[in-house]
Amino acid sequence: MRIIHTSDWHLGQNFMNKSREPEHRAFLVWLLKQLIEHKVDALVVAGDIFDTGTPPSYARKIYFDFLKSAAKEWGGQVVIVGGNHDSVSTLNESGGVLEVVNTFVIGGAADDPIDEVCALNKLSGEPGAIIAAVPYLRDRDVRISEAGQSADEKSAALRKGISDHYAEVYEASKIKASEIGGDLPLIATGHLTTSGSELSEGVRELYIGTLQGYDSASFPEDFDYIALGHLHKKQVMGPREQIRYCGSPIPLSFMEAKYERSVNLVDLKAGEKPVVEELVVPIHQKLLSLSGKLNEIIEQIQKLPSEDEAYWLEIQIELDGTEGNVISQINDLTLEMKHEVLRVKRQHKNKELRLKRLNAERLHEMTVEEVFEKRLGIAELDEDQNGILRHLFKQAKNLVEQKS
Repeated sequence: MRIIHTSDWHLGQNFMNKSREPEHRAFLVWLLKQLIEHKVDALVVAGDIFDTGTPPSYARKIYFDFLKSAAKEWGGQVVIVGGNHDSVSTLNESGGVLEVVNTFVIGGAADDPIDEVCALNKLSGEPGAIIAAVPYLRDRDVRISEAGQSADEKSAALRKGISDHYAEVYEASKIKASEIGGDLPLIATGHLTTSGSELSEGVRELYIGTLQGYDSASFPEDFDYIALGHLHKKQVMGPREQIRYCGSPIPLSFMEAKYERSVNLVDLKAGEKPVVEELVVPIHQKLLSLSGKLNEIIEQIQKLPSEDEAYWLEIQIELDGTEGNVISQINDLTLEMKHEVLRVKRQHKNKELRLKRLNAERLHEMTVEEVFEKRLGIAELDEDQNGILRHLFKQAKNLVEQKS
């Protein structure tokens, strides 16, 4: 049985007011070509198909156009599970219709774990594998809340709930295999953070406050391959080489631009180690982060190619107050080149002076929100980080107000 494992497409992502539509379309054209050329039997998408629970219409169209083309030009099976960015109802509402194009969709945890299990056929039509299509498991799906539980008790309960769910789908997979007959490889999916994995910018921890990461050793040992999603950097989890993240097909932040993008081409036989080949995804829009003083930034920009490749740039610039309008200088430099500056992050040498000025202000004349915003401005974080901190600040403020 041959599959391709991919995840974290994030269709519909708006990146600093830039659409990723051309990149996603190019990726899906490339992906379909790989399915055909490598004679792949099934495609497994391990969550975060869309970037939000309410994706724009063009993102849905890309999704359906790909599945239609895959059915017409390739003909293999597609398995899609929901991720933490996906809306369960958005994915499931088209699940029944997509069965017509040989696509099995599990948007959220099923009431009966056997409903997450599906038999996969080879292109020839004969049985090839059994897949436990486990989506992102929300807290409420696997843990019964009890009043008075400590954080450690909640974490242990959540960990047990996830383990129990995988144990149940594993047993259901064995039952399905015995019904079909034959010694078939068993595949599972997952959309979660595993302990020991490497996170990248833009990836939010799942189960914040209750579970820092699910131990990959807790997955049932007899799954021949476990296709994971959520982390945008490809990686193998621990000594069990069959447990893998394939990463996202395009970089979703400037920090992620340094990682190679790929999908996993996996050959499976029951009871044997999978043979995995990483198919490198072409990058159609390059992201690049430049850092240094103004003269160093200018030198780096001048060395960039100016004819065939256009970069989206992030500038991290060290300032001492004598540079003038750095934005204007940088934009003038890139105007005749095809590169575009999307973000400038300033790092001031007089940061200590600004802190002293803040401390000198009369706090009784300021609101809590004003103090927080002033301190946030000094931290020199990017907008994504600012947004997360603002959200956490509001949560903390509401909790304090409720208890007072």
